[in-house]
Amino acid sequence: MMTLAAASSYFDRTEVFDAYSGELLFRAQIDPYDDSKRDAMVAYRRVLSVAPDVVIPSHRCIRAFGAVYIVAGEASIDGLDEAHRVKHVLQASDGTFKVGTITQFLDNDPASTVYGFAEWVKDAKQEAESSDLANVFEVIMPLGTNVKPRQVLWRDDIVYITTSVRRLPSDFIGVTAVRLDQVEPLEAGIQSRTYNPATGGYTLGAQDFPYALRVRWQNLFRYDAQLEARYQEGDFTLALPEDTEVDTSSRITFMDVPHRVLAVDVIEGAVAVHVRRS
Repeated sequence: MMTLAAASSYFDRTEVFDAYSGELLFRAQIDPYDDSKRDAMVAYRRVLSVAPDVVIPSHRCIRAFGAVYIVAGEASIDGLDEAHRVKHVLQASDGTFKVGTITQFLDNDPASTVYGFAEWVKDAKQEAESSDLANVFEVIMPLGTNVKPRQVLWRDDIVYITTSVRRLPSDFIGVTAVRLDQVEPLEAGIQSRTYNPATGGYTLGAQDFPYALRVRWQNLFRYDAQLEARYQEGDFTLALPEDTEVDTSSRITFMDVPHRVLAVDVIEGAVAVHVRRS
């Protein structure tokens, strides 16, 4: 006797492939996302209906109809006494991102590649720095993606710095990220300064040239001491590789402009330096 699950599987005609390897995984049915308010990123969602014995790949990225989709973590099951269909929400992907620490981005070290979908959320004001508006995005990624706040997402000529990471009710990873103006690492000249009591001046050490990333000071700063200099107009944060030797006595030249170091904050995967034009 044919079971309901076997009868339902008869209509599985859509071929589903592994998004990374291109291997044929299974056949399924893909339907429009059942939501009365399909707009924004929800408009790109679909429903994947599969037989109960189908296994979704651990990276949760598939290809169907020539497009890549991210599979949500939580599935719904159709059936009373036994499951005959399992349904997953799909989020369309608009390409891959490299995900890594600031140091990985600056040093061009190998980083993980993950499919995602970036959606503009708002323009954030930053009157203390300029009249420009910072573009804030929501990036949807698969469950299990190893991404943390204060990391970098990048692809082509677009670079984002992450500010928060959370699990969404729709069972994807949601990353709030700010798009940066600088899209490639630039050299920063760093010189140590040693005070010479005999002359009353400073002796400059050898100059080092690590790659650096300028970010809006709102993205990485924090005050660890009450006496730490507060940010003023024109200040910014310079993110440097985590092994960079720099302190408040150092002098930094960035984009041919000398800067004073007011504070140094060692964060996971980078060194954040509060600088002010000399």
